[in-house]
Amino acid sequence: MGSHSDLGRLQVIDLDAGDIFSGQASGRLIRGYAAPCIHTPAIDPDYLFHDAMRELVVWFITPSDPLYVFGPTTAST
Repeated sequence: MGSHSDLGRLQVIDLDAGDIFSGQASGRLIRGYAAPCIHTPAIDPDYLFHDAMRELVVWFITPSDPLYVFGPTTAST
């Protein structure tokens, strides 16, 4: 069974972004999956999301400001 068919079977649900990224409910919903799959890393209870990841998720939820993407010219930015 290929990984693409595994992904197609996942149930998409709404999750609270605050619960996922900071442990505190925010009322802002993001899409996620109801159960882990073979592509899901093991849970590390001590892992903290980098601030840049949180800021990017918040921007995707309410993209009211432009998103400035930068990097080396060969980075396909």
